[in-house]
Amino acid sequence: MRSSFSINQKPTPEEQRLMKKWIGILVAFVNDDSAYDFGTTRVEEMKTVTPAGTIEIRPDSRWEELVAVGKVFAGEDK
Repeated sequence: MRSSFSINQKPTPEEQRLMKKWIGILVAFVNDDSAYDFGTTRVEEMKTVTPAGTIEIRPDSRWEELVAVGKVFAGEDK
């Protein structure tokens, strides 16, 4: 039987703060909240959670690959 760690072990207070912060970012994105400052300045940037428990803006290392895949799906590149 497989189980989720978060079900068996309550997240630490630090993990809870990080999860709330991350969910707040997702809520602002999904709701297209124009008042929310995401901190990114280019489409090639993304927010990521680091092993240190911080949220940082970093370049998307797969950006070019994903643009190429998108072109295939759009029928622009065969």
